[in-house]
Amino acid sequence: MTGTPRALVRSGVALLDAVSAPLFRAAGGNVRVGPVGLVELTTVGRRSGQPRSVFLTSYMRVGEGYLVVGTHGAAVRQPDWFYNISADPRGDCPEFG
Repeated sequence: MTGTPRALVRSGVALLDAVSAPLFRAAGGNVRVGPVGLVELTTVGRRSGQPRSVFLTSYMRVGEGYLVVGTHGAAVRQPDWFYNISADPRGDCPEFG
Protein backbone atom coordinates (compact mmCIF):
# COMPACT_ATOMS: atom_id res chain seq x y z
CA MET A 1 0.00 0.00 0.00
CA THR A 2 2.47 2.60 -1.15
CA GLY A 3 1.45 6.18 -0.46
CA THR A 4 -1.20 5.31 2.12
CA PRO A 5 0.32 7.39 4.95
CA ARG A 6 0.62 10.41 2.64
CA ALA A 7 -2.99 9.96 1.51
CA LEU A 8 -4.13 9.86 5.14
CA VAL A 9 -2.20 13.02 5.97
CA ARG A 10 -3.65 14.79 2.94
CA SER A 11 -7.17 13.69 3.95
CA GLY A 12 -6.56 15.07 7.43
CA VAL A 13 -5.29 18.35 5.99
CA ALA A 14 -8.36 18.59 3.72
CA LEU A 15 -10.63 18.01 6.73
CA LEU A 16 -8.78 20.64 8.76
CA ASP A 17 -9.10 23.10 5.87
CA ALA A 18 -12.84 22.44 5.61
CA VAL A 19 -13.54 23.18 9.28
CA SER A 20 -10.87 25.82 9.93
CA ALA A 21 -12.53 28.90 8.47
CA PRO A 22 -15.94 28.51 10.18
CA LEU A 23 -14.35 27.48 13.49
CA PHE A 24 -11.78 30.27 13.33
CA ARG A 25 -14.35 32.96 12.59
CA ALA A 26 -16.91 31.65 15.11
CA ALA A 27 -14.23 31.79 17.81
CA GLY A 28 -13.32 35.36 16.92
CA GLY A 29 -9.90 34.33 15.62
CA ASN A 30 -8.77 32.64 18.82
CA VAL A 31 -8.42 28.92 18.12
CA ARG A 32 -5.95 26.63 19.86
CA VAL A 33 -5.41 22.90 19.64
CA GLY A 34 -3.34 22.23 22.73
CA PRO A 35 -0.28 24.47 22.51
CA VAL A 36 -0.77 25.13 18.80
CA GLY A 37 -2.69 28.17 17.62
CA LEU A 38 -4.23 28.80 14.23
CA VAL A 39 -3.36 31.86 12.19
CA GLU A 40 -4.94 33.01 8.93
CA LEU A 41 -2.56 33.99 6.15
CA THR A 42 -3.97 35.93 3.20
CA THR A 43 -1.85 36.20 0.07
CA VAL A 44 -2.44 37.55 -3.43
CA GLY A 45 -2.99 34.77 -5.98
CA ARG A 46 -0.03 34.80 -8.35
CA ARG A 47 -2.19 34.12 -11.41
CA SER A 48 -5.60 35.45 -10.37
CA GLY A 49 -4.50 38.55 -8.43
CA GLN A 50 -7.32 37.73 -5.98
CA PRO A 51 -6.94 37.38 -2.20
CA ARG A 52 -6.35 33.77 -1.07
CA SER A 53 -6.60 32.74 2.59
CA VAL A 54 -5.20 29.65 4.30
CA PHE A 55 -4.99 28.60 7.93
CA LEU A 56 -1.61 27.66 9.32
CA THR A 57 -0.64 25.89 12.51
CA SER A 58 3.14 25.82 12.11
CA TYR A 59 4.16 29.38 12.80
CA MET A 60 6.24 31.47 15.17
CA ARG A 61 6.14 35.21 15.80
CA VAL A 62 9.50 36.81 14.88
CA GLY A 63 9.78 40.54 15.52
CA GLU A 64 7.09 42.26 13.47
CA GLY A 65 6.40 39.21 11.31
CA TYR A 66 5.87 35.48 11.31
CA LEU A 67 8.00 32.51 10.45
CA VAL A 68 5.72 29.90 8.88
CA VAL A 69 6.30 26.31 7.82
CA GLY A 70 4.67 25.09 4.63
CA THR A 71 4.41 21.32 4.66
CA HIS A 72 1.39 20.87 2.34
CA GLY A 73 0.41 17.74 4.26
CA ALA A 74 3.80 16.05 3.75
CA ALA A 75 3.52 16.41 -0.03
CA VAL A 76 6.64 16.75 -2.16
CA ARG A 77 5.68 20.13 -3.62
CA GLN A 78 5.24 23.40 -1.74
CA PRO A 79 1.75 24.61 -0.81
CA ASP A 80 0.12 27.15 -3.13
CA TRP A 81 0.45 29.97 -0.59
CA PHE A 82 4.23 29.54 -0.74
CA TYR A 83 4.23 30.22 -4.50
CA ASN A 84 1.80 33.12 -4.03
CA ILE A 85 3.88 34.85 -1.38
CA SER A 86 7.08 34.17 -3.35
CA ALA A 87 5.56 35.97 -6.35
CA ASP A 88 4.09 38.82 -4.27
CA PRO A 89 5.32 39.21 -0.67
CA ARG A 90 2.37 41.41 0.35
CA GLY A 91 0.76 38.86 2.65
CA ASP A 92 -1.52 39.66 5.57
CA CYS A 93 -1.41 37.64 8.76
CA PRO A 94 -3.22 39.46 11.57
CA GLU A 95 -2.27 38.26 15.02
CA PHE A 96 -5.12 36.69 17.00
CA GLY A 97 -5.29 35.46 20.60
